[in-house]
Amino acid sequence: MRRSLASVLVAVFATAAAQTPPPPTPPTIDELRSLPYAAPGKPAEGKTGVITNSRFAQPGYNFYGDRFNNRATLLTNDGATLRTWSRPNSSSWGHVELLPSGELLVIECWDALKKDRYPNEKGFESRIVKLAPDSHVEWTSHIPAHHDIQVLADGSFLTLTERRRQIDAVDKTQLTIDNGIALLAGNGSLMKEKSLYQILERSRKVTFKSVKPDERGLVDLFHTNSIQRFSALKSLPPGPMYDRNNILFCSRHQDLIGIISEKGRLLWSWGQKELSGPHSARLLPNGDILVFDNGLGRKASRIVEVDPRTDRIVWTYQPERAEDFYSATGGYCQHLPNGNVLVTDSWQYSAFEVTPERRVVWRFVSPEKSFVYRMDRYAFDFFTPRFRQSWPSVPPR
Repeated sequence: MRRSLASVLVAVFATAAAQTPPPPTPPTIDELRSLPYAAPGKPAEGKTGVITNSRFAQPGYNFYGDRFNNRATLLTNDGATLRTWSRPNSSSWGHVELLPSGELLVIECWDALKKDRYPNEKGFESRIVKLAPDSHVEWTSHIPAHHDIQVLADGSFLTLTERRRQIDAVDKTQLTIDNGIALLAGNGSLMKEKSLYQILERSRKVTFKSVKPDERGLVDLFHTNSIQRFSALKSLPPGPMYDRNNILFCSRHQDLIGIISEKGRLLWSWGQKELSGPHSARLLPNGDILVFDNGLGRKASRIVEVDPRTDRIVWTYQPERAEDFYSATGGYCQHLPNGNVLVTDSWQYSAFEVTPERRVVWRFVSPEKSFVYRMDRYAFDFFTPRFRQSWPSVPPR
């Protein structure tokens, strides 16, 4: 029998100081995988907002979404707010993608944790909503999207989808959630979609890890949480692995990152012996891949840079006390132009920037103390002049 979410969270955060024997049973990997995107504890008491802002930090503007309060904020490196967006309702913002115009592409997901606030809401499939800079809705696309959006040069965009299928090879009695890689037009209409299960099953290069049915009775086989078409990079290393139309994906439940060709062939995969519940794989200009390794079962997260040409880990980040950095769900990492890495620690409502030498040069804690899925830093010239003119008069940092 599956334990309730509350009992799993208690076990995750139980310490050796527990007074009453027997000690809590440690949560299984399947239970850790199924935890919702909720930050279960409070960060250390003290200051919120920008706490550290060193001259070694990458200049730019910082953007993050507050998942449960349906709010997004753009701020300077010193913490001045430039713009906010909001759309309160019974959903949670599964992902928020900011456009140069100040418009947002928001993945809205049904949130059972909001039942008390919205008792008459019976739930709905996830959807994509495009918001104007003033937060009014421009259009809604009823595509079952989740986790990630990448806007392409022609205005179309990639996203991930969830499709419930009967796959006997996975489970003969329960439905399986298959993830799709979908291309949508700029108005949100579906242009084409590929099944990740079919791609990986056809390749025979990946042995699927067993995943137990979740509280809904569904087998969430992949829980893919990031996609990236390589055309977003200005320059790429030579070779078929780095074709500009290839796509990088990250699968939390398979402990896997991989590269897929435009024709749907798996070119490379890695992680099943190294990663545990990963998020946010991103290709770097030098051809390496950066990924947030959540560290399920280890109670310690890390940032990993791997060279897919050799499968060798070339750089990692962990603090001196590894247990000080642990986000069982969420988590994000962004490689910055100056070589630093911006890390989102979702369970501590925070983000921090580290140098290649692992020195923290910028740190932020969300004043709302609510789950921060991702924080991105944008260059000063990313936004259109019209959108910039709507900001308050503040210093550029």
